[in-house]
Amino acid sequence: MTIKDGRSGRGLFYHRDSGGKHETTPGQYVHWASTAARKHNVSFDGEEGQIERMIRDGISVDGDIFLDYEVSGNEMSRVALDALIHEAGNNLEVTHLLIPRRDRLARPDDALDGMNLEKRLRSAGTTLVLWTKLFLHSHWV
Repeated sequence: MTIKDGRSGRGLFYHRDSGGKHETTPGQYVHWASTAARKHNVSFDGEEGQIERMIRDGISVDGDIFLDYEVSGNEMSRVALDALIHEAGNNLEVTHLLIPRRDRLARPDDALDGMNLEKRLRSAGTTLVLWTKLFLHSHWV
């Protein structure tokens, strides 16, 4: 499948933040997602300033960016996460999910809940792309 800009799919970015206390800003995560999308040859329409506006204005979904801000990771049903699951499962153009770190996706009380969430997303036919700072470069999954 070829998407309108010649890319081979569409990437969606998801970020969850308990309240802005992380070492990397959401804007930096979106910058990473743009780079990851290019590497994987998928379209992605997110911009660094966009997520900052979303935080400021309390917006959960804007284009390819899905954001749960000031939400605990052990809550397994969240506005943006639920919208991401729906979009990934119902839009055949969506081929990749760009998520900075696993703990941004979920920090469940039961680790199996996190594994089942990842399995559910992968079962929708999407590739999860994660970035880890354990390496001095991106780690692609």
